[in-house]
Amino acid sequence: MYFSKFLLSDIIEFGVSNGADQKSLCNAIGVALPTPDSFQEKISYELMIRAINIAAQTINDENLGLHLGEQVMLKGTEQVDNIMRNSPTIEEAFANAVNFSKLISDALACSMVKTKNYTTISFEVNPNWAVLESHAVQQIIDMTLVCTAKSIYWLTGQKHAPKEVRLNYSPLKKRNEYYRIFDCTLKFNERVPSIIFHNPTLNQSVPTYNLGLLDFLKKGASEELKKIQSEHPLVMNVKEIVLNKLPQRTNIAEISAALNLSPRTLQRKLQALSTNFKAIEKDILIKLASKFILKGKRNIEEISYLLGFSEASALIRFFKQEMNTTPKKYFKDYIDKSK
Repeated sequence: MYFSKFLLSDIIEFGVSNGADQKSLCNAIGVALPTPDSFQEKISYELMIRAINIAAQTINDENLGLHLGEQVMLKGTEQVDNIMRNSPTIEEAFANAVNFSKLISDALACSMVKTKNYTTISFEVNPNWAVLESHAVQQIIDMTLVCTAKSIYWLTGQKHAPKEVRLNYSPLKKRNEYYRIFDCTLKFNERVPSIIFHNPTLNQSVPTYNLGLLDFLKKGASEELKKIQSEHPLVMNVKEIVLNKLPQRTNIAEISAALNLSPRTLQRKLQALSTNFKAIEKDILIKLASKFILKGKRNIEEISYLLGFSEASALIRFFKQEMNTTPKKYFKDYIDKSK
């Protein structure tokens, strides 16, 4: 569960370019001043969330992800961008980006589907990322979609608006920014974030195509991918099913059926991975509960319904058992720390 260290540097530099003091911003985030070796090779989801939220607050930009993607050639995507620049066509450039997207982060699983007239590039949200603080999660989605749309211009020198952009949440207040930047049909509250292009757009050649350099870059990227440790796909699948079922609770029988396994086989496979269904479900519920509580927009009855608890008191007991505090005090402590 990681992001490239260079994305953190991009966020800090973007904040500074928009008026933030670099030292103060880094201190607030809790990192050293950026240097080539100042950050770990991969940074955690939690650090990325803190950086996004603090930078957005510091420069007063609730659409930081949109503007970061629009205005900056990101260091965090440079390795994948170089592979795209040396691909023969835009379609193959995007296919290569899909294959090597985990060099940037595992927060979004990228895929591409081509039909007769259109090509859809989708970004399935990692369940471990989806359960965390909503604002930061949205900024990464926005940034990714804008970078995808913008890449056609820097690959060809020509502007081509997408046919459609789909987002998996309600827009923030400044909806016009989405229309200004994407210049196409927008759909909100979709299941999976995605961007759709007309096929003729993707059939264009990339002027900087270089087969020898492409093969060299892809070989190096493939070696790096082998070194990245990702969560086991089975655990990811279980988490996705639990999330997608809410507010209805699921059980191991339903999950095993969805995965074409017997309950006993699923239990055994999870045990071999040092976990079990209850532990996975509990982790998701506590993270979602924390997110909803800190957002402060829903009362405890609403949150208990969204998480499949029979009543608010059941959620309060669960939260206190896992977090050693009540939801009310958890929210109060968070507010006090924010002052």
